[in-house]
Amino acid sequence: MISKRLFDKLEGSKTVTLRELKDINIESMKSGYNRTIYFKEWFNLLKEAIYKNQSKYGHWKGMNTRIMLRPLMIHEHKMMEKCEPHMRCHLESCQPDFPFVMIDIDMDTFNALQDVQSFINEIAAA
Repeated sequence: MISKRLFDKLEGSKTVTLRELKDINIESMKSGYNRTIYFKEWFNLLKEAIYKNQSKYGHWKGMNTRIMLRPLMIHEHKMMEKCEPHMRCHLESCQPDFPFVMIDIDMDTFNALQDVQSFINEIAAA
């Protein structure tokens, strides 16, 4: 069971599958946002890290592997020019010594993603 203190710290964070993240990344690149990821390279790094730490820090489920997006700030620039607000997020892999990676996400897309807290409640109820 997750503690209330930790549960409260997750407020505002979102959860996505790697399949969803790949689509979000494509959308972010098309939007010209500054922070996007080299998905294939990042995917392979994550896969290697999860296999190395399998039972301690999660399980590899291919493109159905879930990660957490921690919102860092609302950002309003791309290529040093003012633009529509979008959310800058940290890709939280929960893997020790994993690189700190950020992605910019369209606000509507970010707001439509599943909250980590509701995901935890779903799996706890199952």
